[in-house]
Amino acid sequence: MRRASLAGVMLLICGLIMPFCTVTHAASDDLESQRNAALARINQWRAAIGVAPLARHPALDQSAQAHARYYQLNSGSGGVGVHDEKPGLPGFTGADFFDRALAAGYPSRNVNENMGLSGNQLTSLDWYINTINHRLTLLDPRYIHIGFGVVNDTVKVDVIDVGTPAWSATADPIWEQWPPDGASGIGTSFDGESPNAFTSASYPIGTPITLKYNGDGGVTFTNATITMHGQTVPSFASVGTGWLSKNTDLIATSAPMQPGTDYKITVSGTANGQQFSRTWAFRTKGAGDPASVIVPGAAPAAKPASVTSQPTAAPILAPPPTSTPTPKPTATPVATMTATAVPTTVPTATPPAVVSKSIPIPPPSSRTLPVFPAAPAPPVTGYRLPNGINAAPGVIGTAWNGGDGAVAAGKVTRSWLYGPDTVTTRMEPYAESPGGMRTVFYFDKARMELTTPTSGISNGLLVTEMVSGGVQIGNTAFQSYRPAAIPVAGDATNNDACPTYATLWNVASFGDLAKDRRAAKNTGQPVTATIDSGGHVGDDPSHADYAVGAQYDANLGHNIPDVFWNWMQTLPADWQTLLGLPITEPYWTQTRVGGTLHSVLMQAFERRVLTYTPDNAPAWQVEMGNVGLHFLLWHDSLS
Repeated sequence: MRRASLAGVMLLICGLIMPFCTVTHAASDDLESQRNAALARINQWRAAIGVAPLARHPALDQSAQAHARYYQLNSGSGGVGVHDEKPGLPGFTGADFFDRALAAGYPSRNVNENMGLSGNQLTSLDWYINTINHRLTLLDPRYIHIGFGVVNDTVKVDVIDVGTPAWSATADPIWEQWPPDGASGIGTSFDGESPNAFTSASYPIGTPITLKYNGDGGVTFTNATITMHGQTVPSFASVGTGWLSKNTDLIATSAPMQPGTDYKITVSGTANGQQFSRTWAFRTKGAGDPASVIVPGAAPAAKPASVTSQPTAAPILAPPPTSTPTPKPTATPVATMTATAVPTTVPTATPPAVVSKSIPIPPPSSRTLPVFPAAPAPPVTGYRLPNGINAAPGVIGTAWNGGDGAVAAGKVTRSWLYGPDTVTTRMEPYAESPGGMRTVFYFDKARMELTTPTSGISNGLLVTEMVSGGVQIGNTAFQSYRPAAIPVAGDATNNDACPTYATLWNVASFGDLAKDRRAAKNTGQPVTATIDSGGHVGDDPSHADYAVGAQYDANLGHNIPDVFWNWMQTLPADWQTLLGLPITEPYWTQTRVGGTLHSVLMQAFERRVLTYTPDNAPAWQVEMGNVGLHFLLWHDSLS
């Protein structure tokens, strides 16, 4: 079985949306019956894997229905996102599903949302359960409440909000698998979802199989095997990286499964220090089978107690958004994000102590620079843009298409420049914009800005702002905050080995400090400088064989290594436009990726962070950091 790296789910399952579907109009009493039937079906699925039932909560019903109504009122206005709402538009009740739930009276921000465009909850449910991200939202045992919203008119939309008053790191049961053992009617084929978990897959593939660990300690999945009639079926798998998909083995056959056929799957690994092996079986949907999955027993789940009054628990923070990693041919997961972005102390200008540390990586037998893919061409005619890009103004789609369209269409293999789709669209303060607000489009790895309707696109100096703590709110206006205490690469939690943006305050060029941070030109010299999580700069000669200085940028006085400089020549636009100027020297550092310690070369630019990982495949050795998501998390935490 081949294991492939997956893109985790973004922004708390934000962006989860099913394809369009046509259904007939239904009366309001039919819609209530539909909601009850949907709840019974979800709870039947949960019961089949030992998960407690969900209960309808009036606040979540209200927030879900309000968002469905907002979508109906504004679906033709252009630029309307899937899960976000814009203040001032008809039906606005909250910028995101967190705010809408709180506004409706739900006691916390621990809320997630699925959204379909069928106008029928049952139709959308049959699609959700055959995906990854939408499925995990419905099955997670930590969610205990649910609400439904439906509009089935000329505009068709259906919304499910789930929530819990208090979030926990672990849950019962500790194993959450799908399909259940003995289930039948499982779909045979999967064409992807938004966000796309299998970015490197050649669709269609088999319906995804998921095994999630909710227990104490960590989990490592070492093998997954799918068999049919005793014969191994070609498949691939990887560990998810999203908020709900982390600690989850995501598995699929390389081609659609056969209808009406029995399959068996075995997954093994180590959980909380103990080896495990789990085996179960299911049958795919055959001709004449019901449209819905049939779970063992097929009896409806126990009816949950209805919620008639608001819980009194104090609001608490929602689980943090997550990043969408760059597609890779390995199973190494990438960063998950945390909303804790404010350091406890303001960095000082005290010169860092000079230390020397060793970052062990096997030396190459001979120094060979990686082969960098050429700048991408636009995808073939007929390629359907991702939902967020398709809903954005054309100038945003054009810019994204020129950078990542070919990657999304499978026409070129390389890391993302922006990301597979927009993360969210927002109105943010900017003095020179009409009404003092401009429209910004967040991606995993960048932010595009429309300051005025005719100004064209700009890319924010996000890295400089996170390092310095100065958020630009006008051409000459800034708001000061503490720098972002988010690791610049790898895991954002349990990753004390990696420098944060706040750490880089001591070595980065910005503002009045820029004149004191210029480095000497070292073109042709090995890159051996190191930096640790405390900002201490050192030197490690063992890295001399991996990179040399290739270009000296005299603007701020920083060297660019050849591994980055060669890659920068393949970009679809001027590198300064996409990256900005380098604001630090290149440094070797350590970071944890999926809990595993890696050695990487990193360099901060005004707009982006570049990393070079020698043990990645050549096409993914150089990657852009998830600075768009990092900035979004930091920005949201400031309030």
